[in-house]
Amino acid sequence: MTPAKHLMKSALGTPQNVARFVNSWASMYRWLAASSVILVAACVTETHRGGRQDDAGGGPDAECAQPQTFFEDHDADGHGDAALMVTACTQPAGAVTVGDDCDDADANRHPGATDVCDGIDNDCSAASVEACPTGCTAARRAAPDDAHIYLFCSSALPWVNASTSCATAGTGFHLAEIDTQAENDFVRQTATTLLGNVDVHIGANDRAVENSWVWDGGELFWTGGPGGTAFMGRFQTWLPGGEPNAADGNGGGADCGELRTDGLWYDSNCNDNQRYVCRQ
Repeated sequence: MTPAKHLMKSALGTPQNVARFVNSWASMYRWLAASSVILVAACVTETHRGGRQDDAGGGPDAECAQPQTFFEDHDADGHGDAALMVTACTQPAGAVTVGDDCDDADANRHPGATDVCDGIDNDCSAASVEACPTGCTAARRAAPDDAHIYLFCSSALPWVNASTSCATAGTGFHLAEIDTQAENDFVRQTATTLLGNVDVHIGANDRAVENSWVWDGGELFWTGGPGGTAFMGRFQTWLPGGEPNAADGNGGGADCGELRTDGLWYDSNCNDNQRYVCRQ
């Protein structure tokens, strides 16, 4: 019996068919290799922390001859966060070329900023000193209640002189306005820590119109005497049973507010020399 022909040999037949078969597989191999290169080149890796690649504005980074490093700038002060790098062909929105910010959540803090009297290190340098009025220490409440700057001043001055001193600290500074119990507690506790357990001048006064109590900045908050009314529900914490009473206990008038050591308010003679608290 004649043996069966080899299957491959039978399929290919002549040497010419074998050559065509080999050539077709070589072409297929080259096509697959080229397709793999295209697919790999199209992939762009994106990581948002510790460095990322960004193809915005300039096509894929694989096509960029010299990618650059940028830094995300979340507070838009021109100084980015060194930990948040961006590699891109062109500068992405919200990124800058300098990564030296010490607080990328506060535009008032960055290298080169002027160090003002606000209780924070504006220029990111421990070597600089805040320019506060003599004898005054700046402080802020903890976030999220840190909108105001407070100055706790150790010089004992009459109320009007204290008000003038506050104004020299910068735009918007007055003797302290107190709007909530939490703020009152902060002012009292910090004053005790920095100035001692003493009464301090605050911004409350009825110097212009008797029994029309306003803050140093001019905002009305109380009308009347001991049985008066808080204007539009404004916060107050007068000593119960007799304040404000328009008398200083020594036969003189009392038109200026003070914060007692127990956290309550009373009206006192404006000529009393007291330490004081400013607020911006």
